[in-house]
Amino acid sequence: MRDDRPDDNEPHERTVMSGDQYKSAVERLGMTQVGSARFFGVADTTSRRWISGKMIVPPAVSMLLAVMLEYQLTPHQVIALEDRVASL
Repeated sequence: MRDDRPDDNEPHERTVMSGDQYKSAVERLGMTQVGSARFFGVADTTSRRWISGKMIVPPAVSMLLAVMLEYQLTPHQVIALEDRVASL
């Protein structure tokens, strides 16, 4: 049986999220630039730099946005999940 899961010991190829894709995802989730910066724990200028393309959107940010969009999770639901996991 073939296992298509990535090997944790090998680097994973990821598509870099563009500034336009980041901005679109943030807007689709109902967040503002300032709100998204607070959600990700970065300065407002960092979020603006991601949008402008002056800085690369970190893979963890793009993965979380993709999961949120796929499963229609709001920022509040993600924070609630984080709180639940932290209390385990």
